[in-house]
Amino acid sequence: MISCPKCKQTLPDFVTTCQFCGAQIQGVKQIQAVHVDSDGFEHPDTTTGSGLSGEWVRRIYYGLGIFWLLTGLWSILDITVVGPASKGTTFQGGVAYIFLFILVIRLGLAIGYLMRASIAKKVINVFAALGLLGALLSLVGSLMSIMLVGPFGILFVLLSLLDVIVNGGIMWIIGESERPDAFP
Repeated sequence: MISCPKCKQTLPDFVTTCQFCGAQIQGVKQIQAVHVDSDGFEHPDTTTGSGLSGEWVRRIYYGLGIFWLLTGLWSILDITVVGPASKGTTFQGGVAYIFLFILVIRLGLAIGYLMRASIAKKVINVFAALGLLGALLSLVGSLMSIMLVGPFGILFVLLSLLDVIVNGGIMWIIGESERPDAFP
């Protein structure tokens, strides 16, 4: 985008005359604000974003972070206490240790996300992208399951849609959180 030297209106790069005042616009430099991110890299200014205020971005950011943290804690409790107790056994090793290790890493990432650590947000973004891909594939499968299991298939579709919304929301809010006004 360029700015008209006479009336200061913002115009597309390719115009030769200002549509507002008719001034000739030849050789005017592009205007582009630069934002230095917390990781030290320069990015184009992202103040426009979705149009949400910084306060709403913070609310959604922390809401999704707390949701991620609580679901991780619940999963750990489910593997170690609730699941074995419902079967009348105690915590079994083997594969459960692998899942427990992954969930502990997830908790660490959720805490890093809530502390706005750049590396945690990048890793979570990758996990969310993979989760979104899996959720979309699950959505296709659950749509087909309606033919097999009838009304229960609708429940599978709704759960897959929730998974798409959460993973897509995490990716979106991580991008929104990089705006300068999101966390002043």
